Amino acid sequence: MAVNQLERASRAWPILTGRAKKKTTITYGELGQALGVHHRAIRYVLGVIQDYCLEEKLPPLTILIVNASGKPGSGFIAFDLNNFEEGLEKVCDFGWGAMENPFGFSASGDSYESIVKALTHDPASAQDIYTRVKSRGIKQIIFRDALLKAYSHRCAFTEIEFPEVLEACHIIPWSQASPAERLDVRNGLLLNNFHHKLFDTKKTGSSL
Repeated sequence: MAVNQLERASRAWPILTGRAKKKTTITYGELGQALGVHHRAIRYVLGVIQDYCLEEKLPPLTILIVNASGKPGSGFIAFDLNNFEEGLEKVCDFGWGAMENPFGFSASGDSYESIVKALTHDPASAQDIYTRVKSRGIKQIIFRDALLKAYSHRCAFTEIEFPEVLEACHIIPWSQASPAERLDVRNGLLLNNFHHKLFDTKKTGSSL
């Protein structure tokens, strides 16, 4: 049975935002114990939350999880750790309490893997998934991962296989697409960042 990292992220979210409110950090071991997860596996949960914060341009919430050095581990990329105190301040001063848990939909049993698989193998499920997943940031992350699966992690134009430069491109732009089209892999291309920019420029008719 696939591990449901979204469900774990849903349980981790209030723990981390509660720590932010108290202006305190938490260790990998402490968070692992709270979630019933070995501390070495915590990085997978944090990756989901970190990606969401980056996508939504939120303060780096996962900066609160620290190791023996008093700072996050090597998987943390959301903020320059040379300015660790500044990052902590941004997180602790943010109004997390006003936000709905972006992973709350997973409480019904939806796993990240099952959602991505559904979008890849049954594009008609896109509208139902769009309705259940409330956060635009999570929708966009899921859409990209569905395209990564659909295109076998290769750019549609160049077949480049570096995930770091591959981006989800909507054929019908998000702003003009229907709810179903926004998550439908048939309305998407997986492109490297350069060709994504060229494709979007061509659609708008503007020049580089």
